[in-house]
Amino acid sequence: MKRTIFLMLAVLLSALSASAYAFKVDGIAYNKNGDGKSVYVSYGGDYTGPVTIPERVTYDGATYSVTSIGEFAFKDCTGLTSVTIPTSVTSIGEEAFRGCTGLTSVTIPNSVTEIGYSAFGGTPWYNNQPDGVVYIGKVAYEFKGEMASGTAINIKEGTVSISGYAFYGCTGLTSITIPNSVTSIGEFAFSGCTGLTSVTIPSSVTSIGKSAFSGCTGLTSVTIPNSVTTIGWSAFRGCAGLTSVTIPNSVTEIGWSAFEGCTALTSVTFNATNCKSPGRTYEAWFQDCPLTSLVIGNDVKSIPSCLAYYQTRLTTVTIPNSVISIGWYAFVGCTGLTSVTIPNSVTEIGYSAFYGCTGLTSVTISNSITKIRDDTFKGCTGLTSVTIPNSVTTIGYDAFEGCTDLTSVTIPNSVTSIGGSAFRDCTGLTSVTIPNSVTSIGESAFYGCTALTSVTIPNSVTEIGRFAFEGTPWYNNQPDGVVYIGKMAYKFKGEMASGTAINIKEGTVSICPSAFEGCTAMTSVTIPNSVTTIGYDTFLGCTGLTSMTIPNSVTSIGGSAFSGCTGLKKIYSLNPVPPVIREYTFSSYDADLFVPKGCVSKYKNAEYWRLFKFISEIEEEGGIDDVIGADSKIKYDRGTITISVPSEIAVYSIDGKLVATANGVSLDTESLTHGTYVVRAVDAHGNVQTLKFIK
Repeated sequence: MKRTIFLMLAVLLSALSASAYAFKVDGIAYNKNGDGKSVYVSYGGDYTGPVTIPERVTYDGATYSVTSIGEFAFKDCTGLTSVTIPTSVTSIGEEAFRGCTGLTSVTIPNSVTEIGYSAFGGTPWYNNQPDGVVYIGKVAYEFKGEMASGTAINIKEGTVSISGYAFYGCTGLTSITIPNSVTSIGEFAFSGCTGLTSVTIPSSVTSIGKSAFSGCTGLTSVTIPNSVTTIGWSAFRGCAGLTSVTIPNSVTEIGWSAFEGCTALTSVTFNATNCKSPGRTYEAWFQDCPLTSLVIGNDVKSIPSCLAYYQTRLTTVTIPNSVISIGWYAFVGCTGLTSVTIPNSVTEIGYSAFYGCTGLTSVTISNSITKIRDDTFKGCTGLTSVTIPNSVTTIGYDAFEGCTDLTSVTIPNSVTSIGGSAFRDCTGLTSVTIPNSVTSIGESAFYGCTALTSVTIPNSVTEIGRFAFEGTPWYNNQPDGVVYIGKMAYKFKGEMASGTAINIKEGTVSICPSAFEGCTAMTSVTIPNSVTTIGYDTFLGCTGLTSMTIPNSVTSIGGSAFSGCTGLKKIYSLNPVPPVIREYTFSSYDADLFVPKGCVSKYKNAEYWRLFKFISEIEEEGGIDDVIGADSKIKYDRGTITISVPSEIAVYSIDGKLVATANGVSLDTESLTHGTYVVRAVDAHGNVQTLKFIK
């Protein structure tokens, strides 16, 4: 089936290549190689009678060396009778002369070391070759004729390569002897040779082509020498009899699924010191192999990604102290692993490296690690405790999510950030102490930790993502109202009564994401001048808000912070430097925006602020009520502010700093120094009144 698909693709490529050449000289078509100094013979020339390909060709004042004959170059040129190939040529592409029914004479030099599949198929020259192994120069090109059962082949001395498909499907082949002169084994060279039981690859070989031994179901042993640098994709795929394999330290690249489906393969010794990782999880080399033993050589520097991908029967693995990095998904799904020690030589662990190792009960992490990446130990349900070394600065997203047996964790004071969902659903965790080095805790970091009753959070933490502690007894035991964590307004907890006015307490430095999301009953909020950050979704959907004063301390407002605040009509931004906002911080820009005197142009030029349709100054003279309405019910007389109805009262200095607050119908200004102030009052219905006064 594979061969049929391959032939269909070849026909398509042949059609596409019909005019694919750069220039012609003496009727021969050429294309330039990547080096710009050499060319290959291409399809599209005038190929009849005898053709002699030159070693060099000159075109448009430049001389090029002819180094190869491209795939399909002479295909179906039925008038071609003979071809002479120069010693400058080293390779002949797939089907290069296929279907040349008049070709009776071919001169090929020993310089040619690579010949593609069916390069001479259907030519009289090939048909006249005797049955058996056809040699072209120093290439074992193809076995011709019917192969008898129990055939043993000795590749002749001096052969430098075994061509692709050379022995494809030769089920009668039981033994192959490859001389020490061979440097490469082509793609599908021995694919489907079900009678082969063992292969010794000589130390001269540097590359094993894709699917070279795929489907050799009788193969029980193979020796890969230390000379091999490349093992092609699916090279030994489906070798169901293979029980063990050693990857030598010379190997730098292994193609996808190289040993997939070797259903008897239980033992792998991996000595490749620095081998390139597969690009995707489905390209894992040992998929569907029941490995029980994986030995990592003492010179290995990097454990490639997906090395032991879902090797559920693997119970132990020793990581030598030569290793400096462990690739992503390296041991994912190794449910039989019970313990692992990561030596101090390791400086990097890839994401999801031990994801789903449900049998893992203990892990020792190298003190050279600086970052525990996303998903590293996610789903390790048997892990009971973990000590994070003081070299670690970052705990990534989902790093320990779902470690349900984890009862204790020590976070050192080197850690500065805890990622989203880092300890989510760690249902055995009862307490956690966060050191004062930590500045941020990600979204859902401890969400669903149903046994977590004690949490110590220092004032160093200035950012907490939404739902970070939801679903924990610790959070459930907090009193209703605004829950403060350190210097952050974390979240409003409980049911909010209609007409609620919120005063964020003095000293708060940030309002966390989603803190008041969906609080439709909130009609006003007073933010102190200590707040620098308003998180994303903070007031999302707060439809009862009609006015918002953003103090001059605020420098950043997250996305969707005021999205869906459909009642918001007036916004006062008191910072002379427009705070950084995002495209969807406000879902509508119809509200009136008031900014400090002399700052209108700054806001009109600031990203996203410029979208507001009305931007006006807060006047220093003449009263703010000139801007927002002169019918204010607020009065200032002899040091006392009065208002006709109970309200939330806030007093700001002229530079925007909140200096006094009260709830009720009056506020005494005795504590204020002489100067100019702005008072803002919001009643239970969300009506806003302002007044400027001089004390």
